[in-house]
Amino acid sequence: ARLLPFAALVAVTASSGAFVAGMDAGRAFNTYPLMAGRWVPEDYWDASLPGLRSLFENTAAVQWDHRMLAATTAVSALALWSWVRASAAPATAKRCMDLVAGVTAAQFALGVWTLLEYVPVPLGSAHQANALNLFTAVLLTLHTLRPSVPGALSVAIARVSAPVTAAAVAAVGVAVTTHR
Repeated sequence: ARLLPFAALVAVTASSGAFVAGMDAGRAFNTYPLMAGRWVPEDYWDASLPGLRSLFENTAAVQWDHRMLAATTAVSALALWSWVRASAAPATAKRCMDLVAGVTAAQFALGVWTLLEYVPVPLGSAHQANALNLFTAVLLTLHTLRPSVPGALSVAIARVSAPVTAAAVAAVGVAVTTHR
């Protein structure tokens, strides 16, 4: 149960990385941990963008958000790793969590290295590919920790998740294609 929120955090962090890549935001602030000499960049919020668009269309905000999500993911991976290692989890789950912790550490290091080197294509590609490795490791760990008999809530979620996901993807597609 504690791994599900972590899996969601990994997915959100990877999604925020897509915004960084799409906006070339990794080329804007090439220092770590500070951005332009500050913990929070001065131009984090762009008041000229309506609503919450500044969080998704402002280079400083997009990069800062990804940094914070990445740091939260790394700390969470360490906390989960120590919890699973100390628990009565099966040995397979412990080995999978070792993998998650290692891939998370590599992902964080790759991200910082990529940033400091001004996003060369090989490092950027390695960082993006490793995000898939991390998500795969998390899915593998979830699989090893699944209950042998699914509960009623799991069955109910499974029945509605595909249609809800399809509707959400369609809604985003419509929003993106009709936005002016």
